[in-house]
Amino acid sequence: MKFRPIFSFLFLLTACAQAQMLNGTVKSVNGTLPRVIVLNLSTEQETRTDELGRFSIAASEDDLILFEKTGYVKARHLVEKADFSGNFSLLMEEKPEELEEVIVYTQSYDLVKMGILQKQPKRLTVAERRLYTAQSTTIDGLINAISGRTKMLKRAAKHERYERNYEKLNRMFEESYFTESLKIPKDDVARFLYYAAENQKFTVVLSSGNRFQIMFALSELATEFKKF
Repeated sequence: MKFRPIFSFLFLLTACAQAQMLNGTVKSVNGTLPRVIVLNLSTEQETRTDELGRFSIAASEDDLILFEKTGYVKARHLVEKADFSGNFSLLMEEKPEELEEVIVYTQSYDLVKMGILQKQPKRLTVAERRLYTAQSTTIDGLINAISGRTKMLKRAAKHERYERNYEKLNRMFEESYFTESLKIPKDDVARFLYYAAENQKFTVVLSSGNRFQIMFALSELATEFKKF
């Protein structure tokens, strides 16, 4: 009987983690934005904004939502309880014009060579830090595992790795390569990049840095992608 309050508390946490419909509008300084990709990185659900920039997607508090549209800076939003109380609105910024060449001079310090550290520390991403914190103690690990938060954070960390692959591809190739060489419709380029970034075999090729092998693998993926 004495354990009843603990399990009642855990039950409430689980109930709070249930998904609701997040309704909102995506805008720019010039007005609403249609056909913006809205991706819940925690649940892998995806939708797009309509012609008036409106969207609706299932989400829970602490879910990480990604907003993406060609020509605009990607935006991420961590869902809060208040977002469900009204019409959520997000402002996206246009990408600035890229400079032809930028030279940056930096000075770095090797803490291992300086004798401060015995080995290089692992750099954790935002999602990886949240996952580490959620499992930092036995009690935290138990509560977050039962409530589903740990599982959600693991998904977020996985998708953050996909994000890095996406960014690497985006830097390596111009949009024209995907639309002209691979014959991917312009509106589907972002979705194809995610498709490639999440493919386990392709990520191995991508990590090699061999541009020829990457282009060959992308060609095969593009053939598969266009069948959907």
